[in-house]
Amino acid sequence: MIASFSAIAASAASIATFLGWKENRELRKVQTEPLIDIKLEPVEYRIHFLRLKITNVGKGGAHNVKIKLFPEPSLDASFLVTAQKAIKVFMQRDFMIKGVNYLAPNDSKYTDYLSFTGLNPKELDSEYFFNLIFNAEIRYEDLKGKKYKNTYKIDTSERLCCTKIS
Repeated sequence: MIASFSAIAASAASIATFLGWKENRELRKVQTEPLIDIKLEPVEYRIHFLRLKITNVGKGGAHNVKIKLFPEPSLDASFLVTAQKAIKVFMQRDFMIKGVNYLAPNDSKYTDYLSFTGLNPKELDSEYFFNLIFNAEIRYEDLKGKKYKNTYKIDTSERLCCTKIS
């Protein structure tokens, strides 16, 4: 009976050790992975200027970062034109066209900005813009070459909020 109890206790300890090791391994992995986030935000010195901010919020460096913006397929034709104009402005930066070789943890990149004042040729009709939905697909790799792909839905009616969809 004592031997049986000892065997059960040893088995339970082995299982607990294995589960702890597995959880520890997952935590270590998460602490070294990159995670690229994207959000729509105002420019600090002019709140009527909006741009996209791309940030590595993960703990590891992101390599070969590629960003693709595209309108939400469900948009009707009147909003589609505005979405394409906004995407064209956001895609003007060199890093948006060619990608980023390396984005360190907590490092950010900013797209060109849109204006709603009438003083800028990049101006868009705010009534249309603030009812847009477009998507951002971000592909990148970690140091070991593991590939990641995140797709975000950017809803301008929420103005400063983006929702990760995959």
